[in-house]
Amino acid sequence: MRAHAVVTACLLASCTAFAQTYSFNVKVVGHGKPVILIPGLTCTGEVWDGTVGQLKAKYQCHILTLPGFGTQPPISGPYLSHVRDDIIAYAKAKKLDHPAVIGHSLGGFMVYYLAEKEPTLWGRLVCVDGVPFLSALSNPNATAEGMQPIADGVKKQLATATAEQFKASLVASLKQQITDQKNIDAVSASCSASNQADTAEAISEMLTTDARGQEGSIKSPLLLIGAAQFATTDDMKKTVSASYQSQIKDIPNGKLVMDWKARHFVMLDDAEFFYKTLQDFLEAK
Repeated sequence: MRAHAVVTACLLASCTAFAQTYSFNVKVVGHGKPVILIPGLTCTGEVWDGTVGQLKAKYQCHILTLPGFGTQPPISGPYLSHVRDDIIAYAKAKKLDHPAVIGHSLGGFMVYYLAEKEPTLWGRLVCVDGVPFLSALSNPNATAEGMQPIADGVKKQLATATAEQFKASLVASLKQQITDQKNIDAVSASCSASNQADTAEAISEMLTTDARGQEGSIKSPLLLIGAAQFATTDDMKKTVSASYQSQIKDIPNGKLVMDWKARHFVMLDDAEFFYKTLQDFLEAK
């Protein structure tokens, strides 16, 4: 009876492990040190195709598509904490050895969120035009509480828009964030299938979540790549740099690099600069 109980318990544990699922999709490409790549709002993992092409010879790339983005099934309830906890569970279940984490935009925010929740789990961290408190990037006096009414309005507008209005708003946003029309077309093709409710919830939470308070707990080296093509004078560049720097000032091993040629999608707008900056950071001793 005892042997039978042991066998039954092992089978149940095996079934539980097999049944474990995550809210995001993962595509694994390449061999070597593990790297997790997290795309931004409404984007699929395809936005990292060029980056993966540069990394896959030396790194095992775990490329995520977050819930509700592209054709990935949506979730309900809180978005950011759900995704964060799922990524942590994935890294632990796969026994990834201090994976580097690269995130763009919302994915960049997620890098801080992950590092604060599990400071010793990660390797090097790269935030591509993603900050711990989005609202304060343009308004240094912004607070999570003060942004709530604005976030509620944005959430309602996105959630109640018609499908055509929603898709049009995504394309209009991408035109402001990407320079080359062919890249706008490529990204919008996958973004347009995104779930409105998850998109609305995610952007609302981004506007009202301030992750700066726990920055001191981040142990890994972190690189923030800021994008500011719009800054065309020395005074503008000084102001913008200070705004980005203030977002990571309490991270012990935080570093800021500005890209003055790129819009928000740095890896598409200024690929050569991005790849070199990324590889130099990942390979630093």
